[in-house]
Amino acid sequence: MAGPWGEPKATVENAAGRLAGIGVVQLSPLYRTVPLYRTRQAQFINGALLLDSDLVPRELLPLLKSLEREAGRAISAPRYGPRALDLDILLADRIVLHSADLNVPHPRLHERAFALRPLLDLIPGAIHPITGRLLADHLTDLESSELERLGELETAGVAPSR
Repeated sequence: MAGPWGEPKATVENAAGRLAGIGVVQLSPLYRTVPLYRTRQAQFINGALLLDSDLVPRELLPLLKSLEREAGRAISAPRYGPRALDLDILLADRIVLHSADLNVPHPRLHERAFALRPLLDLIPGAIHPITGRLLADHLTDLESSELERLGELETAGVAPSR
């Protein structure tokens, strides 16, 4: 879904560039994926950003929500529906946090190939802080998911994964 920042690739590059201002960012390749839950909509573009910052998740969350709104995400949009930008905190070191508005790690991370695959491009040996298992093992557990790798992003000041 294109928003005010353009097509998905441009939107991700814009968000990554803005986040680079608070810490070093590394980008995964992007993947085209079929939608879950609300399946009668266009495919999604998914990727992951690795942010090295002094901000804790509670401080980072409002910044991410602000970027989503700037990129054209409507607050009233239906859950799991089309959106120009969706920024989630998947992991934050070994932090485990459960609150009404923020759960770290993301509560369904281990169930979503579209989140695991790009995250593993950035952190191949990552361990889920709750299950204690390698994220790669969680990905192996999932049925073959339709993930089409689209390629690397090139953004000034932001490093693509290698």
